[in-house]
Amino acid sequence: MVRENRGVPWEIVGQVGPHARSGVDAHGWLWEIRRGPEGPAGDVRRVLVEVTRSAWAVDRVTLPDDTAAAIDSEGESEVEKVLERDDPPQIILCGTAGCWRRDAPTRRV
Repeated sequence: MVRENRGVPWEIVGQVGPHARSGVDAHGWLWEIRRGPEGPAGDVRRVLVEVTRSAWAVDRVTLPDDTAAAIDSEGESEVEKVLERDDPPQIILCGTAGCWRRDAPTRRV
């Protein structure tokens, strides 16, 4: 169940950099988001936006709009979509069928 944030929205702190998880057929960008004040009183999280190897390999014009936008923005377009959630996902995976959110780091089978 997706819960909208009833309090303070998240904001993007910035991109941490390119990122790839071992054993996953995708790579992308790690982003940091924050809610509340800076420092120990605030809540900071990281969101990984990954693009599957098959999406990287196909002609860009055949990709769904959200996947193409994620590639063009290095993941920022997908991170922006989850800033109003109370509990943003840790991983957003984009492929040839579009982007979807995962709540925990798991391996694709």
